Amino acid sequence: MNRLAASLLALLSLTAPALAACSGTALTETLTAEQRAEVDARLAETPYPQGNHWRATEGDAVVHLIGTMHLTDPRLDGPAGRLRPVIEGADLLLVEMASPEKQEFEAAMKGRPEMVVLSEGSLPDMMAEADWQALSAAMESRGLPPFVGAGMQPWLISMLMAIPPCLDPATATEDGMDVRLESFAVEAGVPVRSLEPHETAFRIFNETPMAVQLSMVRSTLVGPKVAEDLFETMMHAYFTENHAEIFVAIEVLTPEISPITEAENDEVTAMMQDRLLAERNHRWLPVILQAVEDMQGPVVAAFGAGHLSGEEGVLRLLEREGFTLERQAF
Repeated sequence: MNRLAASLLALLSLTAPALAACSGTALTETLTAEQRAEVDARLAETPYPQGNHWRATEGDAVVHLIGTMHLTDPRLDGPAGRLRPVIEGADLLLVEMASPEKQEFEAAMKGRPEMVVLSEGSLPDMMAEADWQALSAAMESRGLPPFVGAGMQPWLISMLMAIPPCLDPATATEDGMDVRLESFAVEAGVPVRSLEPHETAFRIFNETPMAVQLSMVRSTLVGPKVAEDLFETMMHAYFTENHAEIFVAIEVLTPEISPITEAENDEVTAMMQDRLLAERNHRWLPVILQAVEDMQGPVVAAFGAGHLSGEEGVLRLLEREGFTLERQAF
């Protein structure tokens, strides 16, 4: 169960760690001229597509918005060190899931099996034989026995299968940006709070129709090389501060790399963007605004970088509240 908890925590964000065993290629670096033009045109219409650190001000109120990645990568040393003074100078740090919430999360994973286990049926019963065989092989390559995975919620399997075989999710969350920023805050005596209850993501996934969950599973049934390329694409987007590019580029490339139909992909994309991103952004907004009202000094809100951009991104939501946004060094 600890492995499952680590895997889920690792995947509720944008990017992945660069480990020596992985050798993927960033797909954004291999786009054709036509694909690049389409990506650039769509990014030009996207609010705040770049930048992992923003400063929002409204009167005397100051909020630093930091896009994070939850998994470990040695290249975090530079930006984490540069962000440390920002954390130490804050009155409050808000993160998606602070340490107490993480402990509640892990306890819930152990004590409430219905959160992650199917109440009836199994994946082999729900999938075509060829798809189940492909999924079984994918699970085995990641160290998950198929007979165990067969009884899990499909959305959770899709999260686990999104990790390429070259990575170990059980050890990948030990030193991500979120962990580093929280440790800076604790050392400096800065309070840390969660942006949302620990069960939020579970609720969203478990409310997702089973057909869409199964499409999520089948969307991960790509070869190991493609899986590594997708991870490297996300990682590259984070460290170049092009967080919106990953979503647009993958949509452009989907016809070439996705094993599911266009209609199925549209349903999965809508669920991810509407429920996992936009819905949570809107729920975080009053938490951030209340923190600004309660605190005398700056507030820092740190969360997955994928939540920053777009019409329903946190930056645009704050802009609508009258805040002025300025990109900062990362």
